Amino acid sequence: MKLEIFKNTRANISLKFIETKLKEVEKSLRKVCGYKSHEVLRVVFIDAAQMKKLNHQYRSKNKVTDVLSFQGVEDGVFGELVFCMPVLREQAKQNSWPVSTEFLYLTIHGLLHLHGMDHERSVVEAEKMFSIQDRIFSQITGIPLKGT
Repeated sequence: MKLEIFKNTRANISLKFIETKLKEVEKSLRKVCGYKSHEVLRVVFIDAAQMKKLNHQYRSKNKVTDVLSFQGVEDGVFGELVFCMPVLREQAKQNSWPVSTEFLYLTIHGLLHLHGMDHERSVVEAEKMFSIQDRIFSQITGIPLKGT
């Protein structure tokens, strides 16, 4: 998978880290849910004001969120994952792990959305999605989570 990365805010995550971890996530997704690699994935880092605006525009929620997923943004692009760095930093602190680990967790989450899963659709779908997310995360990091 080819990556396009856009930083519209300060994001202290190395490109090499993103590429390496994305390959691991892809491999796990293939095993767990038959995921197929796609041509281009855009990864965008934005600030809280930008995220609040996007979340309101696309989800009618007037608040910040950690990650948004957009499918079919243009030909040849599988999707776009938009991350809010201030939220990632705060959630990383709450989870007592580095921002890069939180980024990995949310990348898995966003990719599952891009593959049609939606935890807001039903309780059953939420349980399934978070179970897969936690299992893949634990396989890659060795960090056990409640869904694994």
